Amino acid sequence: MVLGAALTCACTHAPAEPTAEPGPDGLTRELAATLDQVRAAPDPAAAATAAVASWVVPAARWPALVTAPYQGLWPAYADEAAAARADDARALLALAQAGGRFEARTHYADDPALTVEQARLRWVTPVGQPGVVVASTPALPLVFVHDGTRWRTLRGADAAAIARVDAHDARCATAVRAAGGPGRCVEVAWFAVDRALRGDDDGVGRACALVRAHCR
Repeated sequence: MVLGAALTCACTHAPAEPTAEPGPDGLTRELAATLDQVRAAPDPAAAATAAVASWVVPAARWPALVTAPYQGLWPAYADEAAAARADDARALLALAQAGGRFEARTHYADDPALTVEQARLRWVTPVGQPGVVVASTPALPLVFVHDGTRWRTLRGADAAAIARVDAHDARCATAVRAAGGPGRCVEVAWFAVDRALRGDDDGVGRACALVRAHCR
């Protein structure tokens, strides 16, 4: 009797959600399916918003995906991701309505096609664990990461990190927001973010002095 009840219970559980494939090819398949779903939905805008909401990294998965300075940043990341959700949903919807053509590639910090925010987001992921970006028109300027099960994005991590710099030095934070291409400026901008995330007030001051000297 107990066994029969257990079997009945097991059979009524919802099937597990399929695991998304990692890598650029995996994102290509996943994002193409998402774009198809958005186009086919009765309310495409709502479908795009729901898709973007599902891209937030769960708190439990965050530590395995980010470098040490970003470990404690998840709550602020999630808040910033929520603040950007409407913009990202509009971008996803626009791409779906334009036909959904895109190319996925590995995220490298020296990729000249990246936005400055995408370039800085390479600071977030560990060496050997790069994310994936997509080239598309209209643009979907996000960095995707695979959390072991699903595709997520790092949208919000950059803004949350720079907010820590802003709390020390607003002018420095403004300069950091403009840094992204290779060179001394981006190196010292990383130093400022790293020190701010680690709670090193003196280090932020030194780093921001370098930012003022090297970022124009």
